[in-house]
Amino acid sequence: MKVMKIVGALVVLIFSCVNSYSQDICQQHILSTVPATTWSTWEYISCETGELKTQSIPCCGYTLPICAIVGSVQLIEGDGFDAILINEVGPPWESCIPYNEDSCPWDFNGDGLVGVADLNILLGNYGSGGIGVEELSDFLSYWGFDCDDQSFINLPKDEIEYYVAKSGGEIISSHILDINGREIHDSTLLPPGIYIIKTEWSNGFITTKKLFYEN
Repeated sequence: MKVMKIVGALVVLIFSCVNSYSQDICQQHILSTVPATTWSTWEYISCETGELKTQSIPCCGYTLPICAIVGSVQLIEGDGFDAILINEVGPPWESCIPYNEDSCPWDFNGDGLVGVADLNILLGNYGSGGIGVEELSDFLSYWGFDCDDQSFINLPKDEIEYYVAKSGGEIISSHILDINGREIHDSTLLPPGIYIIKTEWSNGFITTKKLFYEN
């Protein structure tokens, strides 16, 4: 009986942590009209001011990274797309890390890194107690976060896709975008540079990876 009570208390603690942080994590998002046919407008909660803001991007083929509270970004007009950037895009764009009050909200096991061990804890409670796609998506925005250095390290990217697939997703499509958000149709002619890999999943996820390519 005591063991059951301890396990129950731990589950409640994990649920409380997820729910308390899911609306307060600041992370870079990418807004894009690359696939759009018209102007698109999003609303989101600014990390800097805490206010609800709107951002419009002209059609068709423009991209803008923004710093916003995870879960607050909503497409309210048009047919563009938005996605959380797993690895933040560097200068000249602003980093969202300084706006996060808790340096490591998803480090459940306290080892200083948001990684596989923490993901296993989250997935162990997936599908119950309010833990679902949104919470897993929020967690993945901190994948590879080093709590001590306040920076992201390069954990194997195939692990991210493995766990998204484990939650019930299959890849629908994958696209290569340049740093301005334009889709690359012929990957055999890529010049050296930074690219974004956008993958759409059947369970609603859109994962993005930053890739530096050199010949």
